[in-house]
Amino acid sequence: MLVGISVSSAQGSNFGFGIFCHNVAGPLPRYRDLYLLSNVIHDWDDARAITILRNCRKAMTADARLLVIEEIMPSRVADSPDTIANNFAMLLLTGGKERTAQEYRTLLDIAGHCVSANRLPRMICGRRHSSGCR
Repeated sequence: MLVGISVSSAQGSNFGFGIFCHNVAGPLPRYRDLYLLSNVIHDWDDARAITILRNCRKAMTADARLLVIEEIMPSRVADSPDTIANNFAMLLLTGGKERTAQEYRTLLDIAGHCVSANRLPRMICGRRHSSGCR
């Protein structure tokens, strides 16, 4: 599930705030300030994960942000046996997988996002590619 948040200012200091929850399989509501994917991408193989991230990008304005919250696969198995167990479960149950931070960066890049922050071990913040993004 995708959660979108929009914040708009009217006159002075009056702010509007809206939240929506949406199925990531189809077109997404446009013009939100923040799109949040929490434990979504790991459910899918790379092709479907890229499609979901591209759907987010299509809906986003140039100033919008995408926040991806996922468990990050460690570089060494011994560092997090629970994450390795989750990886096997994702593979067997959904066809998805846990990914390393670099694998998430690659998916985001292919889908047209750039990583603006990486808050290991669970969050990756991104925004739409722009001319100065890379």
